[in-house]
Amino acid sequence: MFRFIEDHAIPPASATAARKVKIDKIAPSQRETNYRPDIDGLRAIAVLCVVAFHFGLATSGGFVGVDVFFVISGFLVGGHVYQAASERSFSYVDFYARRAKRIMPALLAVLLATFVVMTAVATPQELRDFGRDGVATVFAASNVTLSKSVSYFRPTAESNPLLMTWSLGVEEQFYICVPVLFLLTARLRLRGRLFVLSGITLLSFAVAVVGVAYKPTLTFYLLPTRAWELAAGTLLSIFAYHARQLGVGTRTNLFLQNFLAIAGLALISIPVVTYNSSTQFPGLAAFPVVFGTVLLLASQHSIINRRLLGHPLLRWFGLVSYSLYLWHWPIISCARMILETEPTLTLRCSLLLLSIATAWLSYRFIETPFRRARTDKSNVAVLGKYAVAVGLCSLIVGSASLSHGYPQRWSHEMLAAEAQSLPPTDPCDAPYGTVRPNLSLECANVSKATESIAVVGDSHAAALAPGLRMIASDRGFGFAELTKSSCPFLVGVSRKVDIEPRHAAQCVAFNKTVIQTLLDSPNIKTVVIAGYWGAGLMRDGMYVSPSNDHAAPEALLAKGLSSAIVTLVQAGKRVVIVRDVPYLPVAPIKRVSTCLNHIRGVVNRLGSDPAECSSETREAVRFDADSNKAIDTAAVGTRAIVVDLTSLLCNTEACRFREENAFLYIDQQHLSPAGAVLVSTGVRTALADAN
Repeated sequence: MFRFIEDHAIPPASATAARKVKIDKIAPSQRETNYRPDIDGLRAIAVLCVVAFHFGLATSGGFVGVDVFFVISGFLVGGHVYQAASERSFSYVDFYARRAKRIMPALLAVLLATFVVMTAVATPQELRDFGRDGVATVFAASNVTLSKSVSYFRPTAESNPLLMTWSLGVEEQFYICVPVLFLLTARLRLRGRLFVLSGITLLSFAVAVVGVAYKPTLTFYLLPTRAWELAAGTLLSIFAYHARQLGVGTRTNLFLQNFLAIAGLALISIPVVTYNSSTQFPGLAAFPVVFGTVLLLASQHSIINRRLLGHPLLRWFGLVSYSLYLWHWPIISCARMILETEPTLTLRCSLLLLSIATAWLSYRFIETPFRRARTDKSNVAVLGKYAVAVGLCSLIVGSASLSHGYPQRWSHEMLAAEAQSLPPTDPCDAPYGTVRPNLSLECANVSKATESIAVVGDSHAAALAPGLRMIASDRGFGFAELTKSSCPFLVGVSRKVDIEPRHAAQCVAFNKTVIQTLLDSPNIKTVVIAGYWGAGLMRDGMYVSPSNDHAAPEALLAKGLSSAIVTLVQAGKRVVIVRDVPYLPVAPIKRVSTCLNHIRGVVNRLGSDPAECSSETREAVRFDADSNKAIDTAAVGTRAIVVDLTSLLCNTEACRFREENAFLYIDQQHLSPAGAVLVSTGVRTALADAN
């Protein structure tokens, strides 16, 4: 990904030459001899795939371009480190000085420019998160902070302007560890060195394969599960280095090289157009891309490498690839952060052209001058200079986090609104990975009550809990909240979650425990079932049947809900099914920030009607007719009560999300505690009518 070696020349094989010639001072003839234009072309393919994916331009698997970058980086930089370590000429100071000259100028420019934009338009929470990730970025740890805060394939990731820096963190960490490994194994025989490196590579790959099924977000972001990709390129470079030393492989088999290049290009291209956000990645799915990149790097003389990858246009994009990778994401991400709707195709294409132009300016006036700068100072002094620059940038960007997002930029109304938009802490809503409900007194206080109410379902059911808890308290009843994120209360049917491969099975186990808890608690007389019913009708997270029933999702919902109702009714429970609340087109906090920030208001063309800051037109709101129909089907012939809360939030013209400066929603789909209390009157009325 980075231009660590001048024009990515292949290091000379001679130990004497390696000791006498500094990489940054290779003569023009030497650079010309060792320069591989096809690597620039391969870089271009990688960055264009990533950019197209981020701009939504028909490359559903374009994110694999980062994996191509990893292999290239391992081939060039890892190979250089190995050779220098083997020939006892490696210097940490020289190595990191070169890296600083190549990485930091453009990166710091991006951080500071994005900081300025964020200061103008970001909410305090957005700016605080930016400051946290910005400091982590300059210290090569943003992949760690991002792994704890956002999934790469979740919509929330699109508004994080530093999301792309996770890969920089992986590479930096790799090149902190690799020199140590090579220096420690330098005295081993070649077979021993290869055995150690190959073993670590295979171990990393195995951890990635296993990890993607258990901890997919951590597996995506962290070094231990990504190291094998860089190591694959490094191993190829090591084999090439020793082949040159031994004088083998000098004769080129063009037929074989052409075959390998075509295979390599296919192994990269097919995932680019067939993978998507539901692909379990990395792991086995990353292997074709990594192997394909290795094949292309090993096919230097093929017609693909010479004519396609060596084409001047691709080479140009390869030259600016680092700057383009850095700049394109903050540009499109800030646009998505500001806009209330997805940018149009025209706007995205315009922003893409802006990204390319900015990348060229960055390459021409930032990257190149610093990379080629000659200095009489020692590399220790160079590192000191960059340390100062990094420190200053960290102070500037980090101040956004330390100041809690400079809240004085906004009105008190906005600060109060943002505080309400934060999801409330709910220990009773079981997170991913949990298979048992929380039965503590805080969540299931039913043992001493003569009659109790329980709410079951997913996070939408949990969002209703404050209002239902109030109903129970007013009546002197006990109350139980037995909910789990993304786990609808169904029998014989579950729901998959792409980023959590084991979730469907865990949801089944969770609901079995909940049902048994309800059946074992005779004083729980009323069970309220609520959920994000429409989620299971979408491609990302559809309803599934553990018994391999391949019925339509609507049919599975009706079947699973009907089975749950029958089970509870036969046990003498009163069952209340709550239809989902209307789904808003924009998060309330985003609309309020548009109302209170001039730039956001102008960009979104917000009108002067104050009602726009507290409600949405019915035409803009989504009502889930398909799931409502499935609920009605499930309830037919049972004594279940179906409750629709729409009339409590909407009139004939609009739906409210804010009332007297209090949010009724915390995001586009979850009710706030105030909203839950408001709509609880609908459940209260239904229970009164049932009696």
